[in-house]
Amino acid sequence: MAVNMSTVARKGSLELLQKLAPLREVEGVRDYFFVDRKGTILARKPDSPVEEEVAAACARDMAQVGEILSLLPGQEQDERVFDFHFKGTVLIAWDWGGAYLMALCKEGVNLAMVRMTVNVIKEELGKGRRFRGYLARHSGGEYLLSEQDVGSERYKHVMALKQESVQNTS
Repeated sequence: MAVNMSTVARKGSLELLQKLAPLREVEGVRDYFFVDRKGTILARKPDSPVEEEVAAACARDMAQVGEILSLLPGQEQDERVFDFHFKGTVLIAWDWGGAYLMALCKEGVNLAMVRMTVNVIKEELGKGRRFRGYLARHSGGEYLLSEQDVGSERYKHVMALKQESVQNTS
């Protein structure tokens, strides 16, 4: 009997959603998405109030920020966390090496509770063979947007930063 790949992919997505489910219980977390290094959403809060196009753009942009930040010196830690604070909203992203977990929260969310919940999720993902690749360390800047995506001047700056990062690690 042949294996139906869409069923396998769907099963993986459902299992990933189950692993992320504790974030739904944290008061103040509006939305969350699990994103690959390229910015593609792999799993997302099922009853998200954010439109699909907005979430996809946010995921892509946050993955790019993560890729750029990984090029900066001193970014060799096991886990990198970065956040953006807007009036009324906090966007937090955890760079786990192979993927990003992003949480869109209300201002004033209990950040300690969010961090503890995310630590539990990371630990649970590490237990499953299927999800360990998301926690694997990758060299930074692998999936930066092209010159056409970001504009020639900004692209030159990012490529210079990447080149400098490569030279510093050599």
